[in-house]
Amino acid sequence: MYGLSNTGTFASKTATEALNHPHWGVRKSSAFVLGEIGLFSKKVIDALSRCDNDIDERKETRSTAITSIGRIGRKMIAEGRLETLDTLLDAVESTTSAPIESESQRSIVPMSRLQQSSALALLMITTESIAGRVNVVALNRLSDIASNMAASKLDRYAQSTAIECCRRLSRLGIESSINILIRHTEHSRWIAD
Repeated sequence: MYGLSNTGTFASKTATEALNHPHWGVRKSSAFVLGEIGLFSKKVIDALSRCDNDIDERKETRSTAITSIGRIGRKMIAEGRLETLDTLLDAVESTTSAPIESESQRSIVPMSRLQQSSALALLMITTESIAGRVNVVALNRLSDIASNMAASKLDRYAQSTAIECCRRLSRLGIESSINILIRHTEHSRWIAD
C-alpha cells in the first residue's frame, strides 16, 4: 500500500476505496497513503472524515486519517488552493473533542491519540496558513479552533500543541490567540493545580 504513494494522484482512487476494506491495517495504510499523496478532493476528505469519526474504528486508523487531513491541508495551502481550507477545517474541527481514554497500562497520564492527531493536523494547517499569507478570516477561524482546544480539558500533548498554534497566530495579532495565551500564562503562573 505504501508504494502507491509514489504513483501520486494515480493511487488516489485505489487508496480511497481501500478505506472500506474489512481489515483495519489496510484502512490505516490507505489513510496514510492519501496523506502522502496530498490530493484534495471532496470525496477523499469525506472518506477520511468517515474513517476518523467512526467510533467503532481502531484508534490507529482514526488518528492516521485525522493526520492525513492535516497533511493534505498543508499541501493545498502551499499550492495556493485556499478554496479548500473551509472543508479541511470542518473535517479537523469535528475531531477536536475526542474523549480522553486510558490508552494503555504503560501510561499513567490520561491521553488521547485522536486529540493529539487533531492538534497536529491543526498545527500543520496553521503553520502553512501563516507562511502562505492566508486571509484574516481563515486565520481567525484557525485561532478559534485552536483556542477552544487549548482551553479544553485535553490530553496534555494536544493542549500544548493547540497552545503552540495560538502562539504562532498571536504573532499576527489574532485576538483570540492572544487571549488564550494570556489565560494560559495566568493559570500556569498563579493558580496551583
